[in-house]
Amino acid sequence: MIHLVDQGLERHLRATVPLPTTVDVSFHAPDRSWSGGVTTPTVNLFLWDVSRNAKQSHTGIQEVERDGVLHRRLLPPVIDLRYLVTAWAGDQRDEHQLLGAVLVAVLGHPVVADEHLPAALTVTAPVRLSLASQPEGRSADLWPALDGQLKPALQVNVSLSVDVGGLLEVGPPATGLVVRTEDTRSGARSGREAVEEGGRFAVAGGGEEG
Repeated sequence: MIHLVDQGLERHLRATVPLPTTVDVSFHAPDRSWSGGVTTPTVNLFLWDVSRNAKQSHTGIQEVERDGVLHRRLLPPVIDLRYLVTAWAGDQRDEHQLLGAVLVAVLGHPVVADEHLPAALTVTAPVRLSLASQPEGRSADLWPALDGQLKPALQVNVSLSVDVGGLLEVGPPATGLVVRTEDTRSGARSGREAVEEGGRFAVAGGGEEG
């Protein structure tokens, strides 16, 4: 699933920045080994964290229709993918220009268009982009851990609801019920049948149930 998000994110940025074909997009860790081989202008999107969004994830049951059949499922979880975004070029001014263009694209186009998402990626809500207001979690420690060249970077969060399946077909509506009573002393059982009529249940033997 994550590689499909990578594909959608690259297509989105190429269309909205826009990024010409002369600019590469990489998802490798931007360490010294990788950066030493960079020969063309490159936008690096390094995925450093994947977590469940506790604020947007909810519990409950959702009804969905598939091929004319009603199903129920648990509400899909919302997942956050955090990318460290850097620009790489031969000149620092070119890097700043490229990084600034990505910044404007993320702020101006916070929803990834469906046309940019791979068909195999099944989501239940729009895929959204946001820019972290400040470094979150471990991101401030990434450069020492990567043994890379310290560079200005954006932290772009991608949030999406993941369709994990688990559909259960909804059965037909109830048209009646059987009420049974039991004498705890003798163990004798009896039953009465109730049939829905006009939104109310008419119990055999008299009376109505709301």
